[in-house]
Amino acid sequence: MTPLTHAAVGAALYKKLRPHPLTRILAFPLAFVSHYALDAVPHFEQTNVLLRYRDTPWIFLGLGLVGLAFAGLIWRWNRDAGCVWLLLCLWIGLGVHGTLLWRVLAAALILGFAAASRRRRAYVGYLAAGMLSLNADFFPGSWHTLRALHDAIHYHTDWGTLLYIRLVGPPLPAWNLRGSNPYFLAGWALELFVEGLVFLGAMYLLVRGPLREAKVDMQQPDVAGSHSPVSASKRIPS
Repeated sequence: MTPLTHAAVGAALYKKLRPHPLTRILAFPLAFVSHYALDAVPHFEQTNVLLRYRDTPWIFLGLGLVGLAFAGLIWRWNRDAGCVWLLLCLWIGLGVHGTLLWRVLAAALILGFAAASRRRRAYVGYLAAGMLSLNADFFPGSWHTLRALHDAIHYHTDWGTLLYIRLVGPPLPAWNLRGSNPYFLAGWALELFVEGLVFLGAMYLLVRGPLREAKVDMQQPDVAGSHSPVSASKRIPS
């Protein structure tokens, strides 16, 4: 699936598992593993552009811009979620394509920017989980086993092709004819629908509710003076 969907699922997983310290730690390996689970769903795997996505920087730049548009939309409902998503999309658009060193450096800069501010420090976990959920797409070529495992799950027959083979049978039409074939269009539309559901569901979980624990000010005076534990402890018995 697209980097936006992977990142949204990773950040949403962290949010759901964050309340407890143990599950918070588990959120990071689960975000990494979620990449393989999502890649098991067919998604236009046989198009030439996607076969060369690692060498096509404009794909990531375009996806980053689309993600930034979503950040602007969700900012009004949840400013923290909007900021987390904006930083993730900046990394996707500008920091993902390139060498491993550049990806790590770009990730470190964004994580450092978040950690430098007390208000943004809570974003670090969300950002790290979102970044981990993308890493399987960018294993260096020298990591043969991990690269082969990812590609074996990532590349498979798309639903348009399967639908055509099941209902019409071989041989398959040429690529320039598939865009007007109703069976291919139906299969590809189903893939987009499934990915849209996953993406929007993850974004809903990310935006719904606060991303940080609310701090309670125990020094705030109680106006009523009758129900606050602090006020009750200071009350002088008659």
